[in-house]
Amino acid sequence: MSLFPDVWVVEPIATEPFVQLSNWRAYECAFPNEEDAPTLHLVGFNLVLKEGRVSSALTGFDAKKRLAVTASGRSYQLVGEPGWCLHGQHTFAHWLSMNQARAIRDVTDDLLSTGNGPTRADGLLRIETIIRTEKRNEPDA
Repeated sequence: MSLFPDVWVVEPIATEPFVQLSNWRAYECAFPNEEDAPTLHLVGFNLVLKEGRVSSALTGFDAKKRLAVTASGRSYQLVGEPGWCLHGQHTFAHWLSMNQARAIRDVTDDLLSTGNGPTRADGLLRIETIIRTEKRNEPDA
């Protein structure tokens, strides 16, 4: 199903539980409802399906294995060094618009430098350790 002429809904988790993502970055995103905590999302190029990809919210990350787990249950293997992908950034721009979200900041370096941070029971990094906790004020219009 197409959301925009060149952006579509991803395969269900049962069909695609694991994604290899190259030319990737991580972004902290905020949503209109200030009660909703910011979330972290991966943006990059899906090596198998040859498409730009934006992940659902990250819930855990293993810096040594470069493996992320999302709220939807999908796993993302980050391939190579962080990079920039036109297809991924294009998809991300549409994703932000559809979700009425905004990218607060690029947290790629933060994500990679948290190898010794607090972990969950399964050993993955607790993502909330990366998200800024101070209250955000919108700039005056």
